[in-house]
Amino acid sequence: MNIPMIIGVTGHRNIRREDNEILKELVIQQLTQLQSVCPDTPLIMLNSLAEGADQLCAEIALNLNIPLVVPLPFSLNHYRKDFSEEALSELNRQCSLAKEIFVVQPSESPMETTNDYGYRQAGLYIVKHCHVLLALWDGKPGDLSGCGTATFANMMLRGSFLKHGHIASVNDSTIIHIITPRQNEPLPNNELTVKIIEPQKDALKELLSATNEFNIDSKNTSNGTYPLIEIPLNGVSERLHTAYQHSDQSSNTYQKRYLKAMRQLSWCGVFLVISFLLYDEAESNIFLIMYGFLILLSLMIYLKSKKDQVHIKYLEYRALAETLRVQFYLSLFGIQENITDHFTWTQKKSNTWIRKAVTSLLIGEPPKRVLTAQELKSLWIDDQLSYHKKALIKNQQRARLNQRMTKLMLFYSITLFVLILIIEFLFPAIATIVIPIDPLHRILLFHPEQDIIIRGILKIILGTISAITLFLSNYYGKLSLNRKISDHQKMIDQYQKIQPLFTDNQQSTESLFIALAKEEILENGSWLSYCKDNELTVNL
Repeated sequence: MNIPMIIGVTGHRNIRREDNEILKELVIQQLTQLQSVCPDTPLIMLNSLAEGADQLCAEIALNLNIPLVVPLPFSLNHYRKDFSEEALSELNRQCSLAKEIFVVQPSESPMETTNDYGYRQAGLYIVKHCHVLLALWDGKPGDLSGCGTATFANMMLRGSFLKHGHIASVNDSTIIHIITPRQNEPLPNNELTVKIIEPQKDALKELLSATNEFNIDSKNTSNGTYPLIEIPLNGVSERLHTAYQHSDQSSNTYQKRYLKAMRQLSWCGVFLVISFLLYDEAESNIFLIMYGFLILLSLMIYLKSKKDQVHIKYLEYRALAETLRVQFYLSLFGIQENITDHFTWTQKKSNTWIRKAVTSLLIGEPPKRVLTAQELKSLWIDDQLSYHKKALIKNQQRARLNQRMTKLMLFYSITLFVLILIIEFLFPAIATIVIPIDPLHRILLFHPEQDIIIRGILKIILGTISAITLFLSNYYGKLSLNRKISDHQKMIDQYQKIQPLFTDNQQSTESLFIALAKEEILENGSWLSYCKDNELTVNL
């Protein structure tokens, strides 16, 4: 299961015939370049196949084996009435080769029956669902209330898709603009050119890179892992479910690698302290060598983990999995809401690739309801309530273990401190007793005439206890156990609050599911935000 990259197309109908060949070359150049940038990411072209630029781009996509998904403004029979004879023939041919054809569900109200309204809804659909908009456009500004190429290009640039307003991310609106004059219009500067319009430098590159990285990692996961439901699925629901399984498994894989690296770095810190104490107190060069080895080992673990992005991939793949899970549940009830529209500004800005990934899986025929409200309640609310209760108990146990270990280290520290006080002030002779280590002098590279006394051993033990306490603080601190306990408790309270509402006939079940989805998405964003602060470090 690969997350696709969606290339939306908008363009003038009345392009100049003499420009066709050069336009084809420019479109081929841009599409092949995108394919080379993200070789593990399949391209899909979202194209309404209107006469002119749309059909030109569709022809190239088919020649490059890029699947066509065709959002129609109204029924195909109605749509055919708006084509010339030559363009109609091409429409029928391209439709026969398309991967999917469907009529767009309106996203604006009030509903209208005019052709312009239908064209506007199809254009809105393309703008909202594409990673990048390929615009064969003369560059002139358009009326945001219209239904032409200029309107949709300007909508993409402004990030304002709906009449009631929609704020897009600052790195969420990239256009590949091929300057294309209309018939009977002069060509600006007498040259057809390509401009990449993006709100910030390398926004598209970063978006495609993150998506391609996920697709590479998902190859190592097996389909069918951790199914959410055991019923036949198809279309949007099947794509969401399969993508969830891969993102869930990939997240678990990187979580294990992150925790392993964190344990290794923490223990390296402990043994660094012990090695230093042994070198300092025993003046044994073998521990100086060990100290240098541990520094090198820590650096290797840290650099390898940073290079493999184990922390950020664990978090982002988990955020993707949770978003897909919520979106999947909505699809089972036939709800067409794109839950990523309700991302906070922070989520939109930092998780653009996640929002685009989910949106790309929603293209096509809207999902049909396959579960009743009670069935979805059981699958979603009851199961999640059970999950959070179990997770709460597990994290409470880990927190108690951390507290017991901390108390134990405190007890040992105080006990050893009292023992040292007694020895130093009441039995000072004991502190200077020499421990016979003659056989170990050569093996441990002790300095000549070096002796080990009881006082030195006590210092090493006291320092070791401090180092272990530091390890516990570092490891369990990055696990954010108290925050996780609080989060699980909040989710339990939420599910328990919403359960009785399904018996209230005054409450719409669809609105309940959407409200729950929004809350989970906000909680997911909060979790991701604070967990990003727990990245791997070599502070120890």
